[in-house]
Amino acid sequence: ASKSIVFLDVPNADVADAMAAGCRARGLQLMQPIGVAAGTAGFTVRDPNANYWTVSVVPGAREAQVIRYGVLAEDFEGSVRFYRDVMSLRPLGESANTARFAVSDEAALEVVRRNSIPAIAPLSESQRTAHLTMPALGYRRRAEVDAAAARLRKGGVALTADPADHEWNFYVAYFTDPDANIWEIFTPLPEGTTSTI
Repeated sequence: ASKSIVFLDVPNADVADAMAAGCRARGLQLMQPIGVAAGTAGFTVRDPNANYWTVSVVPGAREAQVIRYGVLAEDFEGSVRFYRDVMSLRPLGESANTARFAVSDEAALEVVRRNSIPAIAPLSESQRTAHLTMPALGYRRRAEVDAAAARLRKGGVALTADPADHEWNFYVAYFTDPDANIWEIFTPLPEGTTSTI
């Protein structure tokens, strides 16, 4: 019932092999790597929470690092428009089945057409509207969170929670994307700030 795929880059085959062995030891089934260039060494696995992970050997990677997060989109075109036009993420490139957007200087969001990957199970009707993932997008200041929330509202998105201070010292708002993923937009509050809740 996954709606996401996390891309984990590792620096060499030894690290990938150790991860693969750990997955097998826990009874997890490995698949061919999904969402990477043909011939890339690595594997894809579905974790106990039904999230897909693609582990890829990328020489030069700093240890194991996540630099791409993928949304498995039922409505690919609608999701691309949402992330480009409503969330105002900068497009990095698009193909028939994938679109990449800049999230920061190092990180990217990838929208993947769900039915383009035969190995990924289709969603049931109830799973389509279930909130199965919660990616988060961080900002440096409150005003940036407020501006992002205003852009979402202007784009017709109803926030599920307006920007507010929370007891874990973050200023946070929540909304859902076209695939019913809950998104968090946040900024950390200054150290020592207490919640108004």
